[in-house]
Amino acid sequence: MYLDSQFRGQGLSRRMLTHAEEHARQQGFHRMILSTAELQAAAVKFYDNSGYELTEIETAGAMSNKTVGNNVRRRHYQKTLNPAD
Repeated sequence: MYLDSQFRGQGLSRRMLTHAEEHARQQGFHRMILSTAELQAAAVKFYDNSGYELTEIETAGAMSNKTVGNNVRRRHYQKTLNPAD
């Protein structure tokens, strides 16, 4: 998820993530899994503050569509979703 800087600080990221979690619950999912590059400091803070548990840190050995270069650290998170009401 990326939000352009002009739209940050308005709660939009929180609303988008909450919507995704609610939709996943309605579809019967019990867990959300996501990841972000460590260089995305705002995303790391956002997921940490949104109840996501850090499950793994991996260091990219080669450039890919998920990394901008070698040795980029990627943080993997998960969150248990409570059943839909």
